[in-house]
Amino acid sequence: MKDIEILSAAVEYLKKQPKVDFHPYPDYDGRVMASLNTLDPDYDYPKNHEKIADKPIEEMDLKDLSTMYTFIQRGERFCDGHIAGFIEDGTLLKLFTRHIELLTKEKKSFWRSIFGGKKNGNC
Repeated sequence: MKDIEILSAAVEYLKKQPKVDFHPYPDYDGRVMASLNTLDPDYDYPKNHEKIADKPIEEMDLKDLSTMYTFIQRGERFCDGHIAGFIEDGTLLKLFTRHIELLTKEKKSFWRSIFGGKKNGNC
């Protein structure tokens, strides 16, 4: 599956405002976990997260999203339910939606660079 398809599936799931089951550990939906892995990890995420902690999601770029995804996943390693908090407060829905916007914009820019902004019936 392509990243946009993976992210879109997770967005549809998260729009239903799911609650995470704990038996005894959190059981996260595969669509959410797959979406968190659509960007390469940010190995310098502690420093980078400090820089973007207060940045509005609407202003984040793909690098910022990578930092957030890494921060969210790494937090789960040390605190069961860390990801659940981001699901339940709607943050992951916003992050995945922003990711889709950026990928769509990137795709349009790519085709504009090839066709000079002209629409092509075959694309």
